Amino acid sequence: MFSIISFFSQGQSVQQPQTITSNGISKSIKGLPSYARFGIWGLSFYDNALYASTNIGLLKIKSDSIVGLLQWQGKSKGNVVSGPWLDIQNKRLWILNDNAWSLLSFDGNAWKVSKVPEPKRGYTRGDVLNGQRISSTANFSFLEAGGSYWKWNEAKYSWEAQDVPTDLKITVTYTSLKNVTSEIKGTLVRIIPIGNIVGCVMRFELLPFLIKDNNFHSDEVHYFNEKWQQIPNNSGINFLAESVVSVNDDEAFILTQDKRLLRINASEINQVSIIGQCDAIASSSRGKLIASFRNMGIYEFENGWNKKFSAPYPQDNGDYWTYLSENNNRYALTMTPHEKNRKARIWVSSGDRLKEIEIE
Repeated sequence: MFSIISFFSQGQSVQQPQTITSNGISKSIKGLPSYARFGIWGLSFYDNALYASTNIGLLKIKSDSIVGLLQWQGKSKGNVVSGPWLDIQNKRLWILNDNAWSLLSFDGNAWKVSKVPEPKRGYTRGDVLNGQRISSTANFSFLEAGGSYWKWNEAKYSWEAQDVPTDLKITVTYTSLKNVTSEIKGTLVRIIPIGNIVGCVMRFELLPFLIKDNNFHSDEVHYFNEKWQQIPNNSGINFLAESVVSVNDDEAFILTQDKRLLRINASEINQVSIIGQCDAIASSSRGKLIASFRNMGIYEFENGWNKKFSAPYPQDNGDYWTYLSENNNRYALTMTPHEKNRKARIWVSSGDRLKEIEIE
């Protein structure tokens, strides 16, 4: 069930997963080691189904129920999956098979394997923990990871390295160390496709997770057009990008580490007023921003915030990893709590409400 069954001239292979039924899903969750917990780490609609990445494989959901759990590695080797990412340009779905360290793409018929590209300096442990991200527009598909990014070449069925700014530096003075100064080089942390340009989100903070106030050097967005240029930050705030979403050819949005929202186009970055704590953002199939607000629900941004669904859970102020997806007016939301003794949950829209999907 896990063997590679055929090869293609470009070098990619086809590898079909094993499909685990509902009883097997429960066993897979219970079979996780004691230090691990079941979690859902991403969502995407594709080909009339919803896919959710987990640490036991890829869940496939149709209508109001799970139709299977896709696994490639077998029980003894681990089945952690990252993604899934919708490839708009090539009309396929991508995932990362973390345990095999390979990229898999699904065209509706077969899963094909491609090599994970590697930065010139290789991957650090931090790079692996920070993960990979695939983004696409109607004309291009990109993979970002390890301070580098690549563009997909369909003819060669491979990822091709792209240039990033290499000479961006800041000088920092450490007053606690008798005014010792140090030069810090900018590192690519996200990319933002906007029309015909690709914005490179560059970071100058070495320990961003320790930042608690606004006294830090903001991320900057640079793009290449004959020379490297910076998109002006007119938001009035310093920011650290957490997630980015391109909604159409003209604009994208950035959800910051401190849960503020920015709108970006090729000319400037501005702050967007929000109505509560924003946990997740995504692009809708009609080219609009959608967002999940804690304890409030799912909203669409068009001439202000327009409510689509109420929050499907009781009032809760805990910490969660939250993901959101939409296709043709069908919505999905998942929340995995930081607390180990609480369960990950997933909801899919049914009429005018969000219905919880039974996982185990």
